[in-house]
Amino acid sequence: MASLLDAGASVDGKTITDLTYSVSADGKTLTGKVIDHSGAKTANVTFTETRVAAGPAGAHAISGSWLGAVSDADATAGTVHYAMTADGFSMKWNGQSYDAKFDGKVYPVAGDPGHTKVKLHRVDDNTVVETDYRMGKMTDEIHLAAAQDGQSIEVTDKDVQHGQMTSYKLDKQP
Repeated sequence: MASLLDAGASVDGKTITDLTYSVSADGKTLTGKVIDHSGAKTANVTFTETRVAAGPAGAHAISGSWLGAVSDADATAGTVHYAMTADGFSMKWNGQSYDAKFDGKVYPVAGDPGHTKVKLHRVDDNTVVETDYRMGKMTDEIHLAAAQDGQSIEVTDKDVQHGQMTSYKLDKQP
C-alpha cells in the first residue's frame, strides 16, 4: 500500500485541513481521509475511488485517473444549511456562516479561520455561483444547482489555485 499525506491548508501556522490518500496493494483502489479543523468541531470525511487509468510509468502509485465510488462524512462534515431568497443566499456549516446578497459585493464567512470572503451570482431560481476569496485572491468558484423538486443540490467546486474540480450531490435531510 502506498500513502501520501497532504498537510492541506494552514492559517497562521495552524493546520486547517489534513488529507491522506492510500492506494491498495493491487493499485486498483484509492482511499482518502480528510480531517477538517476549520469549523467549530473537527469534521472527518472518508472516500473510496476506483482506478480508471494508470499514471505514467515510474510515477507515484496515486498518479492516474480515479472514479469516485463511496464517501462517508460524519454528521459534523455532512450537514450544511443553505437558504435562498430573491435578494440573497445564506450558508451555515459547523460554526461557519454567511448571509450575502446578489449585489456583486464581497461578504465575510463568519467563523472561518481562513478569513474567506464570498461573492454571489444568482443564475436562475435554482442556481447560484459562489466565488470564494482569501487574502484578496480568488480561490474557488462553486456552482450550486438545486433540483427542480428541491430534494438535492449538485455542487461543482472549481479550485482555481490548484487546478482541481470536485463535483458531488447533497441530498435534502428531513
